[in-house]
Amino acid sequence: LDLSSTSLTTGDVDGFSEQPFAMDEEEFVALKTMLTTTGRETLEKFIEILFKVQLTGDEDESTRHGRITGLFDQISALLLKTERVGELERLLRKIRRLTGPKGQRIPANVEAIALIFRHWSEMDFIERVTTQLGDPHYRFTPSVLAICGLLNSTAAPHLAQIASRASRPDVRQQIYDLVREKLPGQEREVSLLLGSASRGLAQELLRILSKQGTAAHLGYAVHQAMRNADGAVRLQALTVLPQGELQRHQDLLFNALDDGEKGVRSKAIHLLARVRTAQTHARIMKSMESKAFANYALDEKRRYYTAVALTGDACAFLLERFNASGGLLSRRANEQVRHCAVVALGVGLHRDAVPLFEKELKRRLKSDVVVEGVTWALNHLEGDREERTRQLYDIFFANSLSSGRGGRPND
Repeated sequence: LDLSSTSLTTGDVDGFSEQPFAMDEEEFVALKTMLTTTGRETLEKFIEILFKVQLTGDEDESTRHGRITGLFDQISALLLKTERVGELERLLRKIRRLTGPKGQRIPANVEAIALIFRHWSEMDFIERVTTQLGDPHYRFTPSVLAICGLLNSTAAPHLAQIASRASRPDVRQQIYDLVREKLPGQEREVSLLLGSASRGLAQELLRILSKQGTAAHLGYAVHQAMRNADGAVRLQALTVLPQGELQRHQDLLFNALDDGEKGVRSKAIHLLARVRTAQTHARIMKSMESKAFANYALDEKRRYYTAVALTGDACAFLLERFNASGGLLSRRANEQVRHCAVVALGVGLHRDAVPLFEKELKRRLKSDVVVEGVTWALNHLEGDREERTRQLYDIFFANSLSSGRGGRPND
């Protein structure tokens, strides 16, 4: 480029006058010198525009702001169109460093700079800057990432949304790193993306929020993620729910008991098993009476029964279920009920039920699934605390029972 491409003539330069809010005489001479050189002409034009444009005037604030942002949008568009992304990066860096005479802060300039970066931290600018990141060989990727790094924290949710357009995993991770850096103060805005975000984006944002957000921010993020149509996202949301905040979020967990995904329901019942309140106990019992519950797999039913035993006094209820003849239930369904009930009695450490367990083992006609539950319950009662903990872990996270001694009979 030469100076003529900036539409500035020597006469124009000589006609510049110092603006009282922008420069002293020494700086004005320095600016004239820069504008008459041939090095980095475009960047110097940008600097000249910033100081030459009337940042204060008789016009109203809205008009002035529109003029400033419109001008710099045109400049950035020109640089991007002509693939001078490196110059755009230098422009942003220069503007960030601009001050007034002898380093003094000039309110009008400060206001203009803040306005420019606030505007450029919105989605429109970010989309234009990052549009080529899908090309793994794009040579200006480093400058694009540097530009994104210079933006305000309000850019965080927009950067999160465009991360997936990066074809290179390392570039995508650098964008997520920028989201992490800019997260403070933007937690709610980023969390709002979780309700409709793709699985990859949602899971990455949940990881970021779980590491940096407060318990309150993370709780809000989980509530948003539970609206996502992808069951894997909802499951991860429950996984990062602050353990010390479970009772506070029990309504969310209650709703998760009715989720269409088995994994989500199982995680919810595992978390609720730690909330030992009458309300939790009653809500789990209610779920066990639902029509949907009858169709759950044995391992899932067993988790609900175990949670009932852990959240309140369920001895009478469990004994009734264990001794039930079946009624309208099919033989298989009744055997599953008795299996779950005896396991839960073992979890509740109801040693007075041992005679019933032993009687069951002496029956001439036995049910394999019930015997499995009885055997497990007896082993559980005999085990030490560490062993019982391992057995409970298997109930909530495996599809089969473990004896705690290396045995793992199949359902």
